Amino acid sequence: MKRTHRAGVSIAEMCIVLALLAIVGTLVVSFSAMVSARASAATTRLNAADDLKVSQVVLENWVDKMTALDAQFTVGETGLSATVGTETYTVSLLPDTLRAPLPDGHTLTCPISAAETFRFDQMTRADGNPLIFCTLTYTVKSSNGAGYTVEETFTVLSRVGETLS
Repeated sequence: MKRTHRAGVSIAEMCIVLALLAIVGTLVVSFSAMVSARASAATTRLNAADDLKVSQVVLENWVDKMTALDAQFTVGETGLSATVGTETYTVSLLPDTLRAPLPDGHTLTCPISAAETFRFDQMTRADGNPLIFCTLTYTVKSSNGAGYTVEETFTVLSRVGETLS
């Protein structure tokens, strides 16, 4: 009897190859999802850092311009306001934009991509001068899909006529 050798693969060999492909595919999909989540979190942090820097410059410029007009600064429910004469000008956060109106009709604006809220807090120093802080809030999504809130604070006004950089 002559034995013939058949070329091809057996069902068992095919099952082993498919199982290995399934394992590798699962690893690739899991790794790419993890990398994507980390990249998204890093992008949010970078955008928030940009928002922080740009908004700080805009707010400091607004405070400088208002200080030159002898404005009275207040912090309330509506945000940061400056009163010049009988007119009040309030900094506001619109969707994707921070607006700071000026008495001459111009408005200082900056795009905001990551910031969700701006909160202003005021303290009075021992010398009687106001100290105003701005807190920017944004949410970072972690790799497991849950989000956590981050707050960044900077000084807007350390005393009338002087701003911190």
